Amino acid sequence: MLRNPYKDDYDHRPEVNRRGRFVDRFYYKGDLYKLPFDGKQKKRTVVVSLLFFLLFIGLWVLQGLINQASSRVLWVLVPYMFILLPALYMGLGIAEYAFSHNPMRREEYEKGLERMKHSVLGVMIFSVISMICEILYLILRAGQYEWKSELLFSIFYPFLIGAGILFGKYYDRTFSGITMEKVELENE
Repeated sequence: MLRNPYKDDYDHRPEVNRRGRFVDRFYYKGDLYKLPFDGKQKKRTVVVSLLFFLLFIGLWVLQGLINQASSRVLWVLVPYMFILLPALYMGLGIAEYAFSHNPMRREEYEKGLERMKHSVLGVMIFSVISMICEILYLILRAGQYEWKSELLFSIFYPFLIGAGILFGKYYDRTFSGITMEKVELENE
């Protein structure tokens, strides 16, 4: 059975169209999220969010280009690969936000802005897990690897986490003024 969390946000009324037939007319009755800025500023926020997305992907790719010994160990490689999933999911959130209306419906808000926020949190969590696995590898296999490449690989994790913190501060400053409004339907 499919689950639609937004089905209660819509209502319908039967109406007679110009040909005299009954048709269902659907109305949105859920919450609206109004952005505190105009369309031009919204485009700037999309561009900045896209730059953060490219920063996450770029740091991840650059880190992956380093040929270190720990990249051949499954329990170090898998958490590193999982960093890409929330980063790509953030890209979906940016696309949804870019094509959303102002004011946004609850569906647009959750699939756009909230998805971006939660995806960055996911990138940071997977970066911490991957960094812990890398540190465990360095401790358990001391002397069995080239320390320069391992150190260079490990340096990227604080940059990924720092980029996530910067995005969080940007997100809080930019989107803190969003107001929620109720839709009022006219009674007929």
